[in-house]
Amino acid sequence: MNRYILVSALLALWPGLVQAQQMTGEKIVMARCGDAGCQCTLSEFDLEALSFLTGQDLPAGAVQGTYVTYRGEAYLSSLTPDEVHQIAGGEGKCEMALFDPIIPRDGTWQGSVRVQSMSGCHPQVAEMVPAIAAGMETTVQVVWEGGRFHPGKLASGGSSPAVEWTEKGPGSFTGRLKVPQNKALTVTSSATATLTAPDRATATLRQRIAAEGGGNALLAAAGMADCRTFAVYDFTRISE
Repeated sequence: MNRYILVSALLALWPGLVQAQQMTGEKIVMARCGDAGCQCTLSEFDLEALSFLTGQDLPAGAVQGTYVTYRGEAYLSSLTPDEVHQIAGGEGKCEMALFDPIIPRDGTWQGSVRVQSMSGCHPQVAEMVPAIAAGMETTVQVVWEGGRFHPGKLASGGSSPAVEWTEKGPGSFTGRLKVPQNKALTVTSSATATLTAPDRATATLRQRIAAEGGGNALLAAAGMADCRTFAVYDFTRISE
């Protein structure tokens, strides 16, 4: 039973995208740079959260920094926005402005999963999930309607019926998973998805499986009284 619950939930949620880590630090500046300097804007993320979502390591000893996009590359820098701007050929300060929405590129997009953490789950399930996640890759051909990002397009088959999405801003979504509930078992989760560049998107998955009432003792005996999983999803455009 416990194996079926977790595996079926993971499969149903692909690419179920969930609640990002809590943002607690100072928001990071994003700098879009060319050969004559950069344009800067304040992001919704702190440095730790952005590092986590993009899968890039924090610069050594960094407590603040800048997320830079330049000539198709995107990376975290320990330099200040003004320093990045000047290195890119600009003068003075990197002026803060509102960016135009990122336009996703049509083409073939590939999704992959990185399991980050798991707790309170049966050992057999804990052993299975990394292998399941590693094999849960999808490649889909995407045409973005009106040039607008929607995470449902990245699901196999071009839709994600298990998730009810709400757009919070250009390229930013939260979602509610449509998981049937019963009196013995509660499956809770939520979703977010973010377009970080024209050819990249990132999301996370957080899920909790718990029992109610008398079922709690049964699942506790099976090592599944409070099973929690967390994963990061990466989506990349790989070709036309």
